[in-house]
Amino acid sequence: MVTYSSKIVDIFDELHSKYGGYKKMKHKLLAFLLIMVITLSFAVPVMAKTQTVLPLTIAESTTMETEHSITPFIEQTRSYWRTYGGQLQFRIWGVTSARWLTDWIDV
Repeated sequence: MVTYSSKIVDIFDELHSKYGGYKKMKHKLLAFLLIMVITLSFAVPVMAKTQTVLPLTIAESTTMETEHSITPFIEQTRSYWRTYGGQLQFRIWGVTSARWLTDWIDV
C-alpha cells in the first residue's frame, strides 16, 4: 500500500537529484514566486469607472472657475509713499482686491 507521504518523499527525492539539493530548489522556488508576485502586481489591469464628460457652455465654465479658484485668506498689500506739500504720506493698495484700502495718511 502506497501512502501519500511516501509519494511526497519520492517527489522530493526526485527533485533533490534533479536540482541538486533542497536549498537550491527552495531558492529557485522562492525566486520564481517573487518574480510572479512582482509581475502580477504590475500586470493586473485596474478597473476604472468611466465617466461621460459633457461639453461646458460659457456660463458653466466661468461658474466652475470661480467655484474652484484659489481664494487667499489674507489680503496682500503694498504701501506707496509720497511727499505732498512737504509732508510724508503713505497709502495702502490691496493687491488681492485690486483697490485702494486707505486714503493718503500723514506720517
